[in-house]
Amino acid sequence: MSAPSFYKKVNPVITRPGGKTRMLKLLLPILDHIDHKVYCEPFAGGAAVLLGKSPSYHEIINDLDGHLINLYRQIKHHRGEMIKTLKLLPSSRGLFTEHLDILNSRYSTEIQKATAFAYCNFHCFGTNNRTFGVQRLGFRTNSYLIKNVIAFSKRIDRVTIENLPWQRCIDLYDCKEALFFLDPPYTAGKVDAYNSWSMDDVNELRSKLDAIQGRWVVTLNDSANNRAVFNGCRIRGTTTAAAMRKRTQGQTRARFSEIIITP
Repeated sequence: MSAPSFYKKVNPVITRPGGKTRMLKLLLPILDHIDHKVYCEPFAGGAAVLLGKSPSYHEIINDLDGHLINLYRQIKHHRGEMIKTLKLLPSSRGLFTEHLDILNSRYSTEIQKATAFAYCNFHCFGTNNRTFGVQRLGFRTNSYLIKNVIAFSKRIDRVTIENLPWQRCIDLYDCKEALFFLDPPYTAGKVDAYNSWSMDDVNELRSKLDAIQGRWVVTLNDSANNRAVFNGCRIRGTTTAAAMRKRTQGQTRARFSEIIITP
């Protein structure tokens, strides 16, 4: 399937803890060489892998984060309304605080919540969506966010967007032609966006994947326990730069270990 021009470079609209942008050079050759017609991400997050890979016949992204899924749905179906609002919103600590209130208000519309989520994520510190981020060097304007919204909207035009538990998502879309990319919460570290997984969760994932018809690729933090759960599978180890970890002058950025698992 040939890719339209806007597929060539599409950035995630939001930043999320554990995003896979830095692993694309390792993941994409694996995914693009697995024959499939249905591509599904039960833990979509920022969807960097979907945006980086070659388009499939049918694609599905799923996440339990209701604010995130609402954002994707509004970008897909009401892009114009979101862009009109974003054009009126300069970088401002006051506006950031106001949009946090909009995001959490029961009286806000879905479009208002989606715009607030995009704005707060773009201007927050790190990925916490709570604290206004002071920008010094590398300053970005809203035109960058709007450009990403437009490209993302075009890219997901034919993508199904779900808001389901990961188990239900797999059940619904499993078939012999399916390829699942799974990037679940890791068992080490703590982030604000989601709860870390336990080893019971990892064992449940392995049992689920052993029973499906489709193919799959999993990413997890590298640990002896995670490797033991997926014993018998092909496990590739890698290290990734920790984008938000502090470093002192002259030191290299901290790195953490991850694994890519295939049957």
